[in-house]
Amino acid sequence: MEKWECYRCSYVTQSESPPDECPSCHHSATFWIGHVEESQLTVKDFVRSGLLKLEASNTVLDAAKLMKENDAGSVLVTVNGETTGL
Repeated sequence: MEKWECYRCSYVTQSESPPDECPSCHHSATFWIGHVEESQLTVKDFVRSGLLKLEASNTVLDAAKLMKENDAGSVLVTVNGETTGL
């Protein structure tokens, strides 16, 4: 069994998979993370490598296709190679 921690309120529970809802704050499973007793995790442990970049002059359709092909929720927007947005 794993321990799960509610991202929003820090409630900890133990089960095979995260509950559908936090009994404390009633948020859905999307707010659950694996619980770590003594956390030595850094931001690097959660950052995805190989970020997607797209020039601002590309179309929204281009961005949607790129995101779908790479199963990504966002892309970095660039202008002349310089990051300007997300």
